[in-house]
Parts: sequence; structure tokens; C-alpha cells
Amino acid sequence: GIPVSMELYGFCSVAAVLLLFVTGLETDVHMLLRHSGAGLAVGLVGALLAFVAGDVVAAVLWPRLFGESRGFLHPSCLFLGAVATVTSVGISARVLAARRRLDSPEGMTILSGATVDDVLGIFLVAVVIGLCGAVVAGAEAAGARVGMVAAKTFGIWLVAVGLGLFGARYAGRLLKRFPDHASIAVVALGLALILAGLLERAGLAVMIGAYVTGLALSHSDLA
Repeated sequence: GIPVSMELYGFCSVAAVLLLFVTGLETDVHMLLRHSGAGLAVGLVGALLAFVAGDVVAAVLWPRLFGESRGFLHPSCLFLGAVATVTSVGISARVLAARRRLDSPEGMTILSGATVDDVLGIFLVAVVIGLCGAVVAGAEAAGARVGMVAAKTFGIWLVAVGLGLFGARYAGRLLKRFPDHASIAVVALGLALILAGLLERAGLAVMIGAYVTGLALSHSDLA
């Protein structure tokens, strides 16, 4: 049922794990907490506006483009809304650094907001993927279904992040047993792939596991 070749699907899956693993490495939890007030407001408003805009545009344009009516809670519209929320902390940091505004209060607020935006975007994409799986299995895309999938996703994500942050020190010690940087990088990617696979088996997207692995290692001196 996949509308692309299995080779392309596998390549994109590994690319998604790599991208979210690096995003987790670039997430500065301490900075996020230090500027949590303004950053949380900026990130939440930006992500929610982008999500609603993407969902509404998809619902309005879908009948005109494909001749079928799609509601706001249809997985196709929700997915396009979730895609619209995804940003890049790395790009924001590089632009601010180039303009020498990285350490300013505004720069810290932008980076904190972008971090919140990234986390929320990943969460929304994971929720939509879980909802799509439920719809394929025969369930209806009702508000209660969306809430149930969101609660399950958030719960598992929260536990995974807590375990990841708790085990960061032990993961760093494990990786330091390897003799060179190349071996450390390969083993770290292996850990990301393993956790991504485990969380996919739990009904979440692979990106959650990859992000949590990167987030855990961001607290070590190997980041």
C-alpha cells in the first residue's frame, strides 16, 4: 500500500531518523528552561497558527484539486497542518550567529521558541501518523479519536524523554568505550535506529525515538 518503491521508502526512513537525531542533539534543554516564558509563548502561538493554517488550506483546496471533500479532522488535512509547523533550530541559530545576535535576549527568545516549535511539530506529526494508522484500521477520524491518539503519543513521548535524559550519562560512558569518533558516531546512530524501531512498534512514529536519542546525547560531552 506504499505509493513509492520500497528502496525510496527505506532511504527516506533512514533520512528521517538522521534528521531528527541531529535535531535532538541541537536542542538545548537548559536554554529552553531559562527562557521558557517568552519562548513557550512564541513557540506555541507560531506552531498552532501554522498548524491551523495548513489544515484549513488543505480542507478548502482539496475539493477543488481532487474533487473530494475532506473535513478538518481528516488525516490528510491534519498531516498537511502538522508539516506546516516543522522548523529548524539549526537554521535559526546559524542566521542569528551570522548577524551576531545569538546571545541577545531576542536571539535567545527566538531559539527557545524555535525549540518549542520543533518539539511540538514532531509531536503533532507523530499524532497524525498514529491517527492515520487508526483510520486505516477502520476507525473514524473523530475528535475523541484524535484526543486518544494525542494522549497516548504524549504519554509515551514523555516517558521516553524522561528515560533518555536519565540515561544520558550512561549512554555517554558506553560510547566512550569505543576508540575513535567514527565508531562513536556509528554506534550512536545505531542506538537512534533501535529506539526509533521500538517506539514504532509501540504505535508512534520513528522520529520520536530518533529525537529522544539525540536529546539524551545532547547532555553528554560527546554532543
